[in-house]
Amino acid sequence: LGTDNTDLTFGMTSTIDLSAATGTNVINTVGSAAGTVTTITLASEGGGDTIQVDDDNASIVIKNFQTGSGGDVLDLDDSGMGVLVEGAGGVPASTGREIEELSAAETLDADDDLLVLVGEVYATTDLVETALEKNGTRAIALGGDLSANEDLAVLWSDGSNSYLGVLNVTTAVDISSDAAVASNATLTTIAELTGVDVSVSGTFTAANFDLYA
Repeated sequence: LGTDNTDLTFGMTSTIDLSAATGTNVINTVGSAAGTVTTITLASEGGGDTIQVDDDNASIVIKNFQTGSGGDVLDLDDSGMGVLVEGAGGVPASTGREIEELSAAETLDADDDLLVLVGEVYATTDLVETALEKNGTRAIALGGDLSANEDLAVLWSDGSNSYLGVLNVTTAVDISSDAAVASNATLTTIAELTGVDVSVSGTFTAANFDLYA
């Protein structure tokens, strides 16, 4: 692969080695078949690459993902991520997108498009769910009402690798009575960032994700 954008689309178990690639490459995993595993090795230096993802139940493993300004980008398919909302229940937009680092329990607002859990690591998705639900160490209260089965984008770490997922808020939220997420929320993992630890504050930034419909 050279300096031109490269758009790779596939629907089966795949291994993509871009370790020697230069320039900016776009890897489209949207629509990958459920149950398949796609392993993508990016170049460790050079131009920033973009990986497009959705929640189609495929397993996406990304190696050499570079965080921070000028790094790589996770491009979330807004229309393929369940019913994705921001912290106040509205539809997130690519323009002005923001992350919200959670180091304690917090009330969210409309600027919170992607939640990044910092200061704590989690060995399982069950532990992430518990942390985000009512009375958890990173319990979230919504800034607006949510209908049942709306979704929030979440990024967390196990101390070695990091994971992008969607938290399905199974029970509707009426902030006039209780803005917290009930204890039956379910978290689905979408992608793994091998060797990245987002639990360290400032590691993953708004420059490292995007949204498209």
